[in-house]
Amino acid sequence: MARSIPAKDRFWAKVKKSKPNDCWVWTGCRHPFGYGMLTLFSPSKHKECAHRISWEIHNGPIPHGLHVLHRCDNPPCVNPDHLFLGTHADNLKDAADKGRMPKGTEHHNAVLSDEDVIMIRRLYSPRIYSTYMLAKQFGVGQSAIFKIISNKNWKAIISA
Repeated sequence: MARSIPAKDRFWAKVKKSKPNDCWVWTGCRHPFGYGMLTLFSPSKHKECAHRISWEIHNGPIPHGLHVLHRCDNPPCVNPDHLFLGTHADNLKDAADKGRMPKGTEHHNAVLSDEDVIMIRRLYSPRIYSTYMLAKQFGVGQSAIFKIISNKNWKAIISA
């Protein structure tokens, strides 16, 4: 989507440029996660991420389904040299590679504790405590139990 000249002027008025290789910091409105936001007035009034606008100003339209990711891992940065395109899977991998994905009890949806995971691994025995029985006991789905006992999830918890 091509940006109009007024949108470009409003965009640049909110960018603090420093050295070319440094982050160019968005000084305007920010999303709670730190990403710069700019309200666009045409064709409909909506907010767009500043780093996406920067990408389009410098590189053209963003292909459908792609995200604009940060090499610098700095959400308010709009320096086009710090941005690259990727899929949702690329975005998740990038976050995991940079240590930004919450794990275990740090995750906001975590139901189990580290101790629960250790206990599940100790109790699991198909003929005594099945995945079904453990799922009911710990209040999670059978797939969660299977992923724990097969070390697909909660890998950092080592059962003694």
